[in-house]
Formats: sequence, structure tokens, C-alpha cells
Amino acid sequence: MVIGVAASSWLVLITLFISLFLAVMKRMSESDLLSSEEQDHIPVRKVLENYSKRFIDQISAVSAGGVIVFYALYTVSPRTVETFGTENLIYTTAFVVFGIFRYMYLVYQHHRGENTIDILLHDGSTILNALLYVAVTLMIVYKVI
Repeated sequence: MVIGVAASSWLVLITLFISLFLAVMKRMSESDLLSSEEQDHIPVRKVLENYSKRFIDQISAVSAGGVIVFYALYTVSPRTVETFGTENLIYTTAFVVFGIFRYMYLVYQHHRGENTIDILLHDGSTILNALLYVAVTLMIVYKVI
């Protein structure tokens, strides 16, 4: 609204689903803390007692899938193709898929979902993926490739 450009419906959906995804991944990490042996010493949200591991797993899978599908649809939507003058943005979907799966891996296997910013700033694979995403996107948009 500030710059006078209407937001793409796909970008609104991506934002909604990435927010849901990050929130659920945080709940997953908090749930792991609740079920750990040290639970008496770690403050966690009371509401976590209402979440089951299976429920959190299902929401994380749906929200992750939503982010990926909506991003892919955004890249090939007529408005996006017209705006950027290319259909090649679809190739950047691979970076989004890797980013989502890497984040899930770090949360599920390494219990690192408590601090998203920490992951974004300190995980080498995530940083490299983000840099490659930006580079490839710029090359596609500015017709370098």
C-alpha cells in the first residue's frame, strides 16, 4: 500500500503459510522441551499440553507444503511473468524447497527451532541457500541467465 502496488494473492498466501510454518516449528521445539527430562527447570507455554506430536507434525507438513506450492504458483502466475518478463522464476522454487526442508531438519533432528534468527544467521547451509536464491533470482530478473 505504501508504494501503491497491490500485493499478489499468492504472496499473501505465502506470508500466511510461512508464518504458520514458523509458529508450528517453534511449538515443536517447545514441545520437545516439555517432554525432555529437564522439564522442571525450563519454562514452557501451558498451552502446549493441548498439542500432540502427531497434530504438530501434520500442521507442519501442511504449512510447509503450502509455502512451497504457493511460491511455485506465484512464480508462474501471469502477473508475475508479466511483471518480471520471464517464466524462469520457477527455478528458484528449488531454493525454497531446500530452505523449508533444511529448517524442518534442524528443528526435528537438532532441536534448533527456538530461535529462527539464530538459524538464519548461523547455519551455513541456510545462509548459502539464501545467497544462492538471491543471486539466481537477480540473474533471472535481470536476464543474466
